Amino acid sequence: MSKTHTASTFGYSLLGFLLCIAGSIQAFETPDRAGVGQTEFRASELSIDTRYYLPAELPASEASKAAADLAALGMPAAAGRVDVRGGRWATLLPANPLVPGRGVGNDLLWSDLGVSAPASERELAAAALQATNDYLQTNGHLLRIDPNELAAPGKATVYRDGAVIQVYYARVFEGLPVRGNHLAATINHGNLVLLGTENWGDINVSTVPQVSERAADDAVRSHVAPAEVNGSWGKTELILVPTAKGTDPKNVTVGEGLEYRLAWVLRPAFDGDLRRFEALVDAHSGKLLSFEDTNHYAEVKGGVYPVTNDGISPDGVEQPGWPMPYQDTSLGTTDTGGNVAGGGSITTPRHSTRRPADCQVRQPP
Repeated sequence: MSKTHTASTFGYSLLGFLLCIAGSIQAFETPDRAGVGQTEFRASELSIDTRYYLPAELPASEASKAAADLAALGMPAAAGRVDVRGGRWATLLPANPLVPGRGVGNDLLWSDLGVSAPASERELAAAALQATNDYLQTNGHLLRIDPNELAAPGKATVYRDGAVIQVYYARVFEGLPVRGNHLAATINHGNLVLLGTENWGDINVSTVPQVSERAADDAVRSHVAPAEVNGSWGKTELILVPTAKGTDPKNVTVGEGLEYRLAWVLRPAFDGDLRRFEALVDAHSGKLLSFEDTNHYAEVKGGVYPVTNDGISPDGVEQPGWPMPYQDTSLGTTDTGGNVAGGGSITTPRHSTRRPADCQVRQPP
């Protein structure tokens, strides 16, 4: 899902100011699939299509259980949706005070939590994370999760001077990270108001690999031949990967639409190629599940005033869609065409200018 941020930027032309008043990072065509790029692929079962249902929309036995769980959590029957594949709550709408705040019905005091009032956002984040941990530990069976599978300590981010706090947990199973599985929660004015999981199903696969790291590496080398692997740009590791069981989620039995693969993650490097390829190899069967470039590619564009900002056409009115060369981003500095590539989310910092202006920055899909 795209994330929107704000940033200010401006450049110069030979004639005068190029003042950015609106811009975006947009997806652009990735490098040609030449050489090793021709071998990119992704197994279809890694793309998980799912459906989310209200309790009343589930089969009778599942509907009754879901409604009972919601009632035990103090929520009405329409306050949650179940991910049919995983059988877990994809969305819950509680209204539980977790930390002191101005939320409806919230009369908590910090002394009730056994802590002093936080003196900083960092302390507030820590207190919110602890309160969320306590809630999850107490209600794990109703939330259909094992709290021991939440990657400790979790992460809490404070927004709007503490009015909103986002809490996030990745999933681990027997010490291994589970890709694409997480639990997220939102605290608004002290009250827990949103909670849900992503692709969270039962894991019934051995975490002991039957295929060695060396054999997995050989499978990747064989796949990309005649291109030669020349080292690695990142570490090799074992992870668990959810895959779709059954193509149509409407025909999936609740809670039986996911299965997990133990996989080696390999990150081969190729001389002269700046792309960051990642391979997933099934650690039990040796099957190659995917080989993909993990870089994000984007171009930064903005609206500019070519000469002046006096509003007189053509040189004094905004001209949108100009590339923003040499713009700092979280992936590095854009080139002369405003292009940038790298791994991770894409943001630009806020700069002060003679006339500050906000530019919308969007991470490409």
